[in-house]
Amino acid sequence: MRCLNLIKASLIGLAFCVSGCGKVSFDDSGTINVQWLGRHGPVEKNELYKNDSLTLTVDGERLVGWPGSGVAFSFEGNYATIAVTDGGAGLMDLVVNGEHSVIKLEPGKNTVQVGDGTFGTYHARLTRRSEFYDTGYFGISSPTPISFGGDEGKGFLSTKYSERKILFLGDSITAGFGVGGFTKSCGNTPALHAPLESYAMLAADGLNAEPQLIAISGRGVVHNWDANPAPVMPAQLDFALPDSPDTSWDHAQFMPDVIVTLLGTNDWSVIDPGRDKFRAGYRDMLSGLRERFPNAHIVTVSGPLLDGEQGAAIRDGIDWAMSDLSDENISTLDLKLADFGYVWSCNSHPGQTSMKVMANDLMRHIKTVTEWDFEPIETQVLINPPDILPVDGKMHFNTRVAEIADFPQQDGGTLLIGDSITEAWRDTPFRQSLLPQDLSNHGVSWDTSSGVIRRLPQILTNEPDRVFLKIGTNDISLGRTVEEIAQDVSAVVQAIRDRHPKTDIYLQSVLPREADKLERVAAVNQKYAQIAAATGAIYIDLTDRFAAQDGTLRPDLTYDGLHLTNEGYAVWAEALKPYFNR
Repeated sequence: MRCLNLIKASLIGLAFCVSGCGKVSFDDSGTINVQWLGRHGPVEKNELYKNDSLTLTVDGERLVGWPGSGVAFSFEGNYATIAVTDGGAGLMDLVVNGEHSVIKLEPGKNTVQVGDGTFGTYHARLTRRSEFYDTGYFGISSPTPISFGGDEGKGFLSTKYSERKILFLGDSITAGFGVGGFTKSCGNTPALHAPLESYAMLAADGLNAEPQLIAISGRGVVHNWDANPAPVMPAQLDFALPDSPDTSWDHAQFMPDVIVTLLGTNDWSVIDPGRDKFRAGYRDMLSGLRERFPNAHIVTVSGPLLDGEQGAAIRDGIDWAMSDLSDENISTLDLKLADFGYVWSCNSHPGQTSMKVMANDLMRHIKTVTEWDFEPIETQVLINPPDILPVDGKMHFNTRVAEIADFPQQDGGTLLIGDSITEAWRDTPFRQSLLPQDLSNHGVSWDTSSGVIRRLPQILTNEPDRVFLKIGTNDISLGRTVEEIAQDVSAVVQAIRDRHPKTDIYLQSVLPREADKLERVAAVNQKYAQIAAATGAIYIDLTDRFAAQDGTLRPDLTYDGLHLTNEGYAVWAEALKPYFNR
């Protein structure tokens, strides 16, 4: 028999005793108070996954496939368990008493633990994070609360959920594709997919409404991205599971007050569908929504990714469809990206700040047609340290980012970006005679290339004349691959280039390291030279100036084999001097 994979929130493979050590309790009415979120498939035995070595079935579990679908509940006890069946590599979002963690599922039957074993009251939501085309459908059981050690928990607690309901019909923007990334050039992975950070989920949360996301990346109104033959989004309206015509959804289970449609990007991005076809398709979609939901207010949304002729074509189709239907209970809205902050995410999708701006604009619009109150989302960018840093590194990251914020880079001048080697210029006694006077130091000890990506909103605040980027040595120490480092640095260089096209960008090599790291240093530097050539940056190879005969860092320029002495900074300044006044 295949053993259950035991998963505790934020920790993989750890759980308390479940069998024979707990007590399942119910509320005073004897009913289990569980709220199923989004859409779900039938409660029956279904073959979920099959290959040469593994066949998975769910028996008595609900199948979920739409982003943000799952289960919510409250209980009093020590913890609760939920069985989740997955074919492998699936991801879920778990929010317990406001604390968020990402659950990585293993192939087979997983037991997700909610709560740390401390007796108390827990409010939990477990929802689907990865899209179904990445990982298939999940089977989710009803949760089981556990009390032990003499504590008489009440089990499930009666919870009143919001009566406001919003149905979102959309594509990757609504599904939260790639929102976990920080630049438009990063490649999306299932881990970066984040429906909870999409404008849809954020707006529903701010309006205190229950959302239902019918959204699939790459799908359109009349055809899909690059002519994908899968069902278009209007055809999915009656499906309990995405791309599953044999699973029907009973709309009586979720009658929305508001419907938001954000579609058209995939219709027009690659293949021109024709104006008349798109108009008719959009009208038929609205007509189908009205037939199913006669009392809902429909908000048709355009934007935010396509502009010019393509954006105008989407707007034309929406306006024509609304005019043809003459439905007074339909309104329309254009959504825009943020002006600054995390504007972009992976594969040129809206970034975290853009999603917040879009959510605020949508909430303001919905308030005008429903009079629902809402809580605006703070769009100030919070720059958090990368997870890979140790605790001391994260503490310094936060302190240093706050220091830099007090002395922001002004337009013009020279900007240094890097880690501790760059930050330590501040402690060099003769720095004023070596460096330009119009200099801003954005060096952060412990930092990595992924940390620089997170700091981009601060780095890009103003337009310097020149930027010197030196990063990567801590990535090597922390075991990141050459490809990961190169991808991050390429994204940083491209982000600077996109935001400040007139700024000169100088990408410096990683300095020599200990003998066991020299091969990886050379591989990273080779990638840097290629990145500079591809982006129009200037590559500065510091190796010859700093390398001893055996290839390691010259002992007269370092006090620990990694960091520089004052003599080392003098050599470095001499290497950069020709570029300071270009």
